[in-house]
Amino acid sequence: MPVVFVHGNLSTHETWRHVLAAMPSDLRAVAYDLRGHSASAKPFGNPSVPDFAADLDELRGQLDLPPMILVGQSFGAFVAAAYAAEFPEHVRGLLLIAAPAGRSVVELEQARNLVVRFRAEGVMAVMKTLVSAWYTDEFRERHPDAVDRRLDQIGRLDEDISIRTYELYNDFELGAIAGRLRCPTTVMTGEFARGCGAQAAVAFAQNIARSNVVIVPKLKNGIPTEAPGKIVSSIKHLVGDHSRT
Repeated sequence: MPVVFVHGNLSTHETWRHVLAAMPSDLRAVAYDLRGHSASAKPFGNPSVPDFAADLDELRGQLDLPPMILVGQSFGAFVAAAYAAEFPEHVRGLLLIAAPAGRSVVELEQARNLVVRFRAEGVMAVMKTLVSAWYTDEFRERHPDAVDRRLDQIGRLDEDISIRTYELYNDFELGAIAGRLRCPTTVMTGEFARGCGAQAAVAFAQNIARSNVVIVPKLKNGIPTEAPGKIVSSIKHLVGDHSRT
């Protein structure tokens, strides 16, 4: 069964490097870049989240993939969920990581203020001040190279595309399509995740017919880097759910 990984905003397929290294050999893993990101050839244009989902279906067709497990983080979780809602026949399971749903007025205002800062100060300058929101203090102290690699990812992206993708991230309400998700779905987040915490994850999952929630203790938003094994374990669980149906 194929497992397709969809990265978040201000990111590339490199987000999944540790997860891919831990994947079992009997599952086909595919990680790609969203349009306009890194080596992605398709021009960015003026897309919506459904357009990103359509891109994913184009990739599925090109690779001739059978029904798959979809794994998305942050904005990538929006794309994965939108795809599962639109093309349910091609999805056997969903893993949505650090995906904001039901954001409050205050949270949305904070997110939009961040875009204002991006435009005024530059994406890289702002993101360097937010490193503590991604990883635990212990991880950052032990693995400064991981932080440098993440910042390098951001620095290689087109700044205008990064900002416009972030605006799409701010405007999309994941909770609005929860009722259309019919496949087994795992909602995963860190105990101390910023903007997508445990309480929001539980509330979101309650609106999905076949769901469970995984809260990773002590972590923030950097689960693919700090706890890739948790992601692989959840993927195996979703594969097992499918084999039992």
